[in-house]
Amino acid sequence: MLALGSPHVHPMGVHCTCGDAKRKRIDRHSWALDGNTVIGNRYGTNCSTKRGLIGDSLALLDRSVGRLHALLDELAIATDTLTIYSADNGGSLHWGVLGGVNGDLRCGKGTLWEGGVRVPALVRWPGVVQPNTVVHELTSSLDWMPTFSAIAGYELDQGKVYDGWDMSSLLFTTEGQASDKGAAAAARRDRYFYHSSEDTRGDLVAVRLGPWKLHFLTKGSHCDNTFPDAECYAPPHDRRATGGLLFNVERDVSEVLPFANTTFEYKLWAPVLWTMADDYTQAVASREHAHMRMHRQRRHNYRSLAPLAASVAL
Repeated sequence: MLALGSPHVHPMGVHCTCGDAKRKRIDRHSWALDGNTVIGNRYGTNCSTKRGLIGDSLALLDRSVGRLHALLDELAIATDTLTIYSADNGGSLHWGVLGGVNGDLRCGKGTLWEGGVRVPALVRWPGVVQPNTVVHELTSSLDWMPTFSAIAGYELDQGKVYDGWDMSSLLFTTEGQASDKGAAAAARRDRYFYHSSEDTRGDLVAVRLGPWKLHFLTKGSHCDNTFPDAECYAPPHDRRATGGLLFNVERDVSEVLPFANTTFEYKLWAPVLWTMADDYTQAVASREHAHMRMHRQRRHNYRSLAPLAASVAL
């Protein structure tokens, strides 16, 4: 496995090297080039990419990965090397485009909107992973450890319950890579439980099952209050009294069209997600490992509640 760490520093730090010019930060908006010329508007005039400083930073990482892969080919060990390229959170809105652009995903780093938690992941393993394949199934960085254990032939402690799921069937088998249908059959994770790092009590603030995501509490992060979307800097807002905010994050990745409590979709899926959340919370309260119950109850258990929920709610 090949691990390459990007410097996790200020977005205008040393790894942003437009034209290899020496610069120092004057303030949040300006730079001094070679100690003299001030470059305003957060962009260096000698940057080599259209994205400015962050574009050059990404290009530099891309070049480094390319050089490492060339060396693997030269040493004839590329087929024995798994490369994973990913991120730990969405772009930080505090630094504008220098913090990364999250596209259609709502908000960014420090929030539990999709822009804060959905990240890209690229996997390369010549001879094993088919090139130009896109995986649409739900996965998490928590899944890497059990996946690595599986492909290394290391048996995990059966007396412990792990947060992650083995993704090897999804990522490294012909069946899992053959089609979306094959990927869906090979995928093991269909749910996710969201916590806020700023909540010392560890309360559950959102839950997801397949494409359905229910927010119990929303909050913004550290972006300026001039950002066009107020939810991205808003204080914590408890949504439980009104039933939570339900989204289909596959059809509405921007999370701007919540289902009203009177809609068929809400009546069908919200009770299922509330049941998942209650089970999870009770597991934590009883000091049972939070995911232990989730692992015992396979995906069809919760999905099978949907017809019942619809018949009762409608």
